[in-house]
Amino acid sequence: METNASKPRSGNGLAITGMIFGLLSLPSFFIPLFGWIVGVLLGSVALILSLAAIMKAGKSGAPKTSGVIALLLSVLAGVMAGILYVQAQKSNEEDLKKLEDTVAVDTLSKVIDKLEFLTDSAASSRPDSSKSN
Repeated sequence: METNASKPRSGNGLAITGMIFGLLSLPSFFIPLFGWIVGVLLGSVALILSLAAIMKAGKSGAPKTSGVIALLLSVLAGVMAGILYVQAQKSNEEDLKKLEDTVAVDTLSKVIDKLEFLTDSAASSRPDSSKSN
């Protein structure tokens, strides 16, 4: 009598590990600053593991469902990384433009204030020609 423990299992450990990495990569994108790097790294590992699981399942004739799900999660992580990267670039461009506009306005207002000060001081230092007559 053969028990389940003595049967060799065709495990889908790669697929499950790929799924775990794929699932971990998705919420990591919402961590400020370096979360997207963690997401890309975890998603890349998930992609590699899921592809290996699919190839292993294809050779052994095992179901590929877990590997495909892991692959989809890793692709979703890649899409999210792309979207967040584009949004960050747009946000940086808008912030830079606002900063340039603010600096330009501040500089212009300082120049105008200096010119007004200089014209006021020059006007007050001139002797009135009407008083000398």
